[in-house]
This record gives sequence, C-alpha cells and structure tokens, in this order.
Amino acid sequence: MFWFLIFLAIGLVAGVGLSNARTPVIRLPRTFAVLGVTTGVVLLILINSPANPELLVVYAIAVTITEAVWTARTWGRIFPETGLKFREVVMDEVLHPSRLRIAYAHMLAEREGRAESSTEHADTDASPDDDPSASPNDDASPDDPHTPGSSPSQQP
Repeated sequence: MFWFLIFLAIGLVAGVGLSNARTPVIRLPRTFAVLGVTTGVVLLILINSPANPELLVVYAIAVTITEAVWTARTWGRIFPETGLKFREVVMDEVLHPSRLRIAYAHMLAEREGRAESSTEHADTDASPDDDPSASPNDDASPDDPHTPGSSPSQQP
C-alpha cells in the first residue's frame, strides 16, 4: 500500500506538471523535463526497492487522468469563451488536444487584430489640425482690433 501511494503521488505531480507545460501552448523542454524527472524517480524506486513493477500502471493512469483534469481546469480559467463544460474539455483533451489550442490562438489573434485596429483609429482621429476646441485665432490677443469678435478695451 505504501508503494501504491508513492507511485500515485508521483503520478499526480507529473500530471499537474505536464498540464502546466502544455497549457495554453506546448513547451517541449518543460514537458520532457517533467516526464524525464518523474519517470526517472519511478524507475529508481523500482530498481532500489521491493516495489512491484505493476505499479507503473498506477503511475501511468495517475499521470493521464491528472493531466487531463488539470488541463480542463486550466482551460476553463484562461479561456472561458469556449462555453464548453468541464467534461467536454476533458474529452477534448483526451481525444483531440490541439482543438482548444487552435481555438485559443484564433481568439488571441482576433483580440490582437481588434486592439491594433482600435489604436490605428485613435491615432488617425487625433490630429492637431482637426481639434474642434482650438479656434484659428487662439494666439491673437483679445484686445487686438483686427481680430473679429474682439472687443478692444481701448479704442483710439
């Protein structure tokens, strides 16, 4: 029972680590590091202890289930726009893992495109010549008799 819990714990840690390495984008070095370290620990335990080799199945199942569930939780947190239920995200992660990543990339590109277009409109709309609050005679003195609409305080 002790070794079962050890392999289960290592599988849970590996599943969470893999989920973080694969969401929202796949980071291969981190993925290989998580798998390498946890699998190495499992193999060292198997070689140096009386643990049963069948416990590798416990490790593999724990990694698979934890990674799928934790990834679904992460997608629900960072990409709620999908409108998918937790169960649907878990099934997508198991059956077609790249579908959510593709949809997420499209959503980010769409947001970036909207952000760029709004900044372009803001830049083109704000020109100093088109300022409606600035009148053409702002630099003229109010007492200048040649300024239309001025009321000179002293008349000659």
